[in-house]
Amino acid sequence: MLSFVTTRLPVVFINREYSAKIATKGGTRPVTISLTGAPGSRVLPDGLSLVGNEITGTVIDPREKNKSYVIYLEAKDSMGTTVVKEFELKVRNGSGSTYEYMLD
Repeated sequence: MLSFVTTRLPVVFINREYSAKIATKGGTRPVTISLTGAPGSRVLPDGLSLVGNEITGTVIDPREKNKSYVIYLEAKDSMGTTVVKEFELKVRNGSGSTYEYMLD
């Protein structure tokens, strides 16, 4: 059964490079990850993008501070099996010094 191993995403700090790998298990390889437009979903903050199975980039807009994004990622295997998971992505000031995780 195809499922997400990744259960939460690290906090995004403004003006810091961001990288979060999205892991799955099960299903028939290869598995592709994509953003999906589930009801109420938002796109990633400006500066971040999903490339393969990784969200990467840098948020530089200080107006993004203290915002939360609900995103939906879809995993699809080579047999067409799909699974969608909701993630919360929080943006914080770049002065943060801890590597935080937020619950989904």
